[in-house]
Amino acid sequence: MNDLMMNVLGKFFNKTEDELSALIYEGEGDELKIKENAAEALISLDEARITRIKSDVGSDATKKFDDGYKKAQKEVMPKFESQLKSELGFDSDLTGIELVRAWGETLGKETKVTAENIKTHPEFLKIETEWKKNHKEEIENVRGEFENFKSNVSKEQTMSKIRDMAETEFMRLNPVLSEDPAKKKEQTNMFLSILDNYNYDFAEDGSVVIMDGDKRLEDSHSNRVGFGQFIKSEAERRYDFQKQERRESPGNRTGGETAKTTLKKSDYTKKQEEVYASGDREAITSFRDTYTMADE
Repeated sequence: MNDLMMNVLGKFFNKTEDELSALIYEGEGDELKIKENAAEALISLDEARITRIKSDVGSDATKKFDDGYKKAQKEVMPKFESQLKSELGFDSDLTGIELVRAWGETLGKETKVTAENIKTHPEFLKIETEWKKNHKEEIENVRGEFENFKSNVSKEQTMSKIRDMAETEFMRLNPVLSEDPAKKKEQTNMFLSILDNYNYDFAEDGSVVIMDGDKRLEDSHSNRVGFGQFIKSEAERRYDFQKQERRESPGNRTGGETAKTTLKKSDYTKKQEEVYASGDREAITSFRDTYTMADE
């Protein structure tokens, strides 16, 4: 089982067994044991993996499609040119449309050779039809791979945003978690893993629509389940909560942390959407530390 775990982690994080062992274990032989910060080390690896995925998004996606398309074109064009020369008995060092134009000019000096004339010639139409039939699948495969790549990147971006929003809602409920930072992080990640059971979309007003399969998640009255309501319900099934401390006004405070600004649910949600849409980690942290949502 340990070998299986190391094999899976190695492929997931692109690390050798020795590199993983250095992160997870300490000691040798009978003294070998798991490090206290092993979970935190693996979490850091995963965070680095997500950061790397995000940094690859953008112009790299278009480049991958362009490279794939050019590769397919490079493979099929020489076949097309060779077939054209063979079928028409025409020998030339030219390539592409220049090859076709040169062949067209041999058909007769009295006929003006244009791209349209060439495209309507029976022999050209025959070769074009055969080429499309033989190579259309190759081009479509490249296009399909690119679309799948874009879809996966978009889903990864959405899930990253959803996890950040869910963590904010979860911590606002003040669940009883371990005092140890590593264990607390692991417990939080275990709760956030329930998000993987659903798909998510954003309505025009910025609110989250939770999808259970092909249908939106609804309550017993066929009303859409709000994201905050969903997080609270799932948390209540799994955790106890600390009692909320009475918030004092800044004038009554004698020290300690600065009081958070309480916003109405609609204002809090709007500001939260704006901050999370920016993707700025510092802004997100500042938002969590500065604002809280009024109980309704």
